[in-house]
Parts: sequence; structure tokens; C-alpha cells
Amino acid sequence: MFQVMFNMEIMKTLFVVFTCLVISLQAGCGSSSSSDSVNTERVITQQDTLVLNEVLVKGSDQDWIEFYNLGEGNIALDRYTIWHDGTDTLWGLPSVVIAPGSYYTVNTHDVLPLDSNLLGFSLGASDRVDLMRGGELVDRLSWDNGDALFGFSFGRYPDASNNITPLMPTPLAGNIQARRGPLVINEVMSNGVVGESDWFELYNNGTSSINLSEYSIGDSNSDPDSDGLSVLPALLLEPGEHFVISAKGGAASVGANEVPFTLEGEDSLRLQLGSQVVDYMAWDVSDAPQGYSYGAVSDGDWKKNTLIATPATKNNPVNPFDVSRVEDIYIDIAEADWLDMMENALDKKNHSASVTYKGVVLENIAIRTKGYSSLEPVYSSGSTRFSFKLDIDKYVKGQKLLGLKKFSLNNNFSDPTYMRDHLSYELMRSVDLPAPRTSYANLYVNGVLRGLYLLVEQVDSEFLYRSFENAEGDLYKMEREVVASMGSDLLWIDDDISSYGAAELKTNKKSSNNSAFITMLDVLNNGGDIESVIDVDAVLRYLAVSTAMSNLDSYQGMRPQNYYLYEVDGKFSVIPWDMNMSFGTYNIGCTDKQVFDFFIDEPTVGAMVDRPLIDKLFNVPSFKNAYHNHLQSLIQNDLSLSSMEAAIEELANMIRDDVAGDPTAFYILADFEQALTTDSDVVFGLTSFVAVRNSSIQGQLDGFFASSGNGGGSCFSQD
Repeated sequence: MFQVMFNMEIMKTLFVVFTCLVISLQAGCGSSSSSDSVNTERVITQQDTLVLNEVLVKGSDQDWIEFYNLGEGNIALDRYTIWHDGTDTLWGLPSVVIAPGSYYTVNTHDVLPLDSNLLGFSLGASDRVDLMRGGELVDRLSWDNGDALFGFSFGRYPDASNNITPLMPTPLAGNIQARRGPLVINEVMSNGVVGESDWFELYNNGTSSINLSEYSIGDSNSDPDSDGLSVLPALLLEPGEHFVISAKGGAASVGANEVPFTLEGEDSLRLQLGSQVVDYMAWDVSDAPQGYSYGAVSDGDWKKNTLIATPATKNNPVNPFDVSRVEDIYIDIAEADWLDMMENALDKKNHSASVTYKGVVLENIAIRTKGYSSLEPVYSSGSTRFSFKLDIDKYVKGQKLLGLKKFSLNNNFSDPTYMRDHLSYELMRSVDLPAPRTSYANLYVNGVLRGLYLLVEQVDSEFLYRSFENAEGDLYKMEREVVASMGSDLLWIDDDISSYGAAELKTNKKSSNNSAFITMLDVLNNGGDIESVIDVDAVLRYLAVSTAMSNLDSYQGMRPQNYYLYEVDGKFSVIPWDMNMSFGTYNIGCTDKQVFDFFIDEPTVGAMVDRPLIDKLFNVPSFKNAYHNHLQSLIQNDLSLSSMEAAIEELANMIRDDVAGDPTAFYILADFEQALTTDSDVVFGLTSFVAVRNSSIQGQLDGFFASSGNGGGSCFSQD
């Protein structure tokens, strides 16, 4: 039980609180208590149905916090307390009962509590509140500058969701997602070509004309309390129009469309209407490297990232994965560190280095070896052509390379075509699934060419931010099993998350109670509404692509591995990962013929019941029919032989010279050429595999060939 111990600083509030208790007879009464044992960093362990649903931070009258009961029973609010960032104080809540599906708001103000519905603190522009019960963290809302502006609230959309976003203020009612604006800071150039001025772009994201002269703007060095802001020019900005203002610096030389400050590498802009901040944009040095701008991913969007500079025109996000050309990437590292990494590659130890890519130079990034099947055999063979993981913000917090915090350099082990991983991710995206982006680059280490590598985007918070409307869910990497029954097969063990060692939580490590993951496993294995815990159609699309490619180094294989699970409001979908051995290359447990004729309705190596995510979905006729439709569309369109031949030829023409010049290649150029079309002792030819596999899939769909066996899995059910 959480022990509340009063300190001397709040003794002066006791009389007011006592008076409030007598008058209102309400236990909460906005009272506060302080304790050295307040622990708001512990993982949420309770499955409470009370959530912090919405906060108003910049209200015209008073700030407030809204609570929402998402459960089926009444909730006594005074069983909970509120912790506010920056203090050791727990604030009591009113003695009221919140009915299921109902809301309740409590006001906040930094004066002594005078009634039962007022908490004695103000909410800041960048702040956090925690909901506590019995000493345990139940829920949390936190926000940064620019999240909770004047005229907006901030919280969960839809109600009780883990999607946190700016909102239209709706106290005691369902949350409504807000549109940014109407006037927004759309794009900034803070590190342009030498000799040219910095600039920022404004955009009318509304539906009516805006008189810019009603607004003022300043950077992080502009004092809003001493006339330090610059009034914008007197002109009308029509809906959908952009307007660029130069940040030249020097008040004496400021023109009509200029401001008397410059933009720094790490800086911010604050747009005000009167005394209220109505838009805000902050960035650091790596957000806007030289020659690149920073701003809204699309005009007026809340999401922001590094951009290709487009003053006065539509924003254009930078793409670090350009599939139209082979790039160069340069790593500079101390020779002793490089030698240590080569000699002790299996340790996967991080070393500090610098990276240069697409004209951007970043110091003090981390590089290490990576992989399992692409690491140990390479090391044993005496080769030093390892795959690498680059961690851009390992040593410099928040640092990014063109919007990336992490990415991999894959060595194309066991793939003389250099294409399997890339083509597999492309096919996943062709069915509208979020999948890592890839591109090709020649890797140079200390000026020496190390070979042609595949750049692969990391599945991390930046990937979620780019790929999902809701980027706040739990992300699990399903690791390679070291011992049996660790959970990567998604079979039920018990309700203790520690029993599922293969499931590594990558996000929300300090706040998730893993209850959504356990609930999903419970429903999959023990019964329940599968659509309540699985994004069914997304998983069916994933299975269609993976099955069509006979991608057995995956959840479907003898060793279930190489996939992520991502949860959005309790529903999970699959994010593909590590498909360099797709198109039939990974055949453990199967003959070549079984790989070609891999069952579409029993697409597992081993018993179907041991892969409940597939088994339970395929037991529902409408789900299986939808899956069949996805397969049919796939082999008629993006995976058709003609489409694949064209894609393979285009890639081959782009990388052929670099393959020929690869000094550490596992294969010679002749192997590359053969593997594009023709089977060898090493791998199936890409186009030959597609032709035979598509014919088998069509025959199974049409009923001419068996599509399932005795339940023992495709490779154990076939003769």
C-alpha cells in the first residue's frame, strides 16, 4: 500500500483542505500530500479502466483534466491521485462516481485549492500528469511544446485510445481530432547554402483568408514580453497558399518580408496571435542538416520531418531510401575499433564512428555487427563481409540521419541476386502493409570500398511515426528462439509476460503492462473474439505475400522468427522483417518440391495448431476466402511473372556494375546473372521460382492441386 507522508511545505494548505472537507463532505477536495516514495517510472501493472483522456493546457478561462471510464462498472474517482511533473506531490481527487462510458473533468490552477474540483497546479506548455492508484502508475499523459497550443486540447483519439494527438476541446464529450492551424509554420531552412539567407514558410491550412499582420513571430531568442516578436507583413494569405519570409538578421536592414533574426541549427519558432501561442515548431541540428529543410510531412500536417527544400511550394519529405540509384555511404572509424569489430564480430559490440550519406555528415554514431545466419557462418568462413547496424542517436540523444535513428547495412548473405530482401519488402508494401524501406549503397570504410550493401530501415519509433496514424502502441520484436517454448509461436503458456522470452517489447517499456499482448494470446489460444485482438485483414495480407514467396524463415517456418507485432488499441498486426531468404531459399524441413508446392491453406512447417495466428484465422471461412482473394490479386498483379521480370531487370541494370566491382562479394558476377532467372545449386532462380510457384498457387486456388494436408504442416503433409 502506498504510504502518503506530509511534509512541512504543504502544512499551510491543511486548513483550507479541512474547510473544504467540512463544507463539501468530499474526500478528494483537491488536497495534496507529499512522499519520498512516489515512483512514477514503474511499469503500469494494473488493468484499470480509468484513463486520462484529455487535457486543456492553454484555456481562455481555466485548464482542466478529463477522465474517462472505458469499463463496464462504476469507478470511484477518490481512489486515485494525480502526480504532476516536477513535484513530489500526490493530489487527491473528488469523491465522485464515474459511470461506464462517462467523463469527468477536474480544473487545475496554481493557487491553494479552494474547492473539491480544483487541483493546485497549472499545466505547462511542456508537461506531464500521471494517474496513480495505491502507489502504482495507472495512466499517463505527457506533451511537449507545440502539442497543446492555444485553442486546442491534447489527449486520446478516439477516447481511451493509445493514439495521443492534438484535439478540439470537448470537455465531458467524445474527443475530436484537431486540424492544425489555420495559420501554420510549415517549413524552415536553418542551414542553407553558404551566402544565402535562412527562411521559414507560412501556410494557410484553413478555409478563409488570413490577415498576416494580426500575427507575430519569434525564435528561441525572441522575448515575447519585451516586444521581441516580429509582426508579420500586411497581406492576405488565401487558403492553401504559402508565404516565405527571410530570416536575415540585423534589425537595421530588415525589409518587408524579412525578420531581424537568423535561424540556428537548434532553434524554434513561435507564432502568436496577440499574447497566445497558436503554432510552434522546434528542431535540432540533425533535423535540418545543411541543404535540407524541416517541417510538416505534408502541408499543414502535425507530423514533421526532414524535407527537400521547397520554399513557397508543396512540402516534399526527404527519402533516405532512393531506389532509383546506388548511393555511397562512408563510415570513418578508428582503425583499432574497426579491427576489434572484425576480430570479435560475434560480440556485436558498438563502436563510435562518423557517417556520411547523401551529403550529410554526422559524428559519434554507433556501429556494430548484426545478424544470426548472416553473421556466424560469415565469421566461421574467415570473411569480414558482415552486416552492420547503425545507431544514429546511441551517443547523441535525438540525433537523426535524414529522419532515421537506426538502420541496417545488410550483406546479402546467401543471395547472389542481392534482391530477395528488397523485392520482398516491395511486395509487402504493394498490398498496403507498412514495411521497412530499402535501397542500395556502396559501403566505404575509412575510404576503402567494402562492397555493395542493402540499406534497410529499422522498425522503431521513427518507423511507427512514419507508417501509422497511431504511433503510440506496443511494438514487440519476436526474437529467434534460443530454447523451446519461449512464445515466438504465439502458443499460450500462462499470463506472465516473463514466460514469453521471445517477445521483446521495443516501445512503452516504462509504461506498458503487456496486458494487450497477453489478452491477444489468450483469445488466440483459449477462445474469444479474434477481431477484437487482431487486425485480421492486415494479417491475411501479410500471410498472402509471405506464403506466395515460400518465406519460411518467418512465423510460418520450423523456427518461428523474423517478425514484429504492433498493437494499436488492443489490436495486433504483423510487420515483416529479415526476408533475405525468401523466394524459397530457406527450406529447413522441406524438399525443393515442397517449397514450390507449399500449401496455401496449410502454410506452415510443422503442425498448423502450433501456429495459432494462422490456424485460428483459417478456421473462419470468410477470413480464408479473403486470404484467397489477396493471393489471387497478388499473382495476377505485382507478383505476376511479367511484373516480376520487369522489376528484376530494372534492378539488375541498376546494380550490375556495382555487383561486378564488389570486392568482398560472396558470389561472382556469373552467379548473379544465373540466379536472376535460373536455378543453381545455391538458390532457385528468381523468375523461375515465381513462374513455378504462381502456377502452383493458381492450381491450388482452382482446386486442381491440394491446398492442405493432414494438419501436420505443408512439408510434413505432402507425399
